[in-house]
Amino acid sequence: MPFEMIVFAEKNGIALEYWNFEPPVEAIYYVAPGVRPTIGLSQKLLNNRAHYRTVFAEELGHHFTTARQNMLKICFHHADRIAYSKEEHKARKWAASYLMSDSDIKKAIKKGLIETWQLSDYFSVDEEMIILRLRLFEKMRGK
Repeated sequence: MPFEMIVFAEKNGIALEYWNFEPPVEAIYYVAPGVRPTIGLSQKLLNNRAHYRTVFAEELGHHFTTARQNMLKICFHHADRIAYSKEEHKARKWAASYLMSDSDIKKAIKKGLIETWQLSDYFSVDEEMIILRLRLFEKMRGK
């Protein structure tokens, strides 16, 4: 279990709970007035370190990118889904940068780790997170 992420959440006033979510739900971020922000993670995530880190970091990303808005949303209109997708993307970008700094990416590439699966193993995250992080890294280098 990624102890450093749990400590980071605690230091930022975020409660962490484990529940038996029904698939496809794996996690939630919940915040409401007068209630401590809470990340709920599926107990099934404990069986896969890379996926656990990926999902947990994305939920942390919601905390730091949503201005403490409740992320439990119901979408009735296409515009609602687009806004929700933007919030999800912001959280994933935050998570990718949190899990893998620019200097960490450079070090891994210098070690010869260039395949998505190699980087996924090295950073212990899902390959989707690697793809996103590499895209962000390339944008940063292009500036």
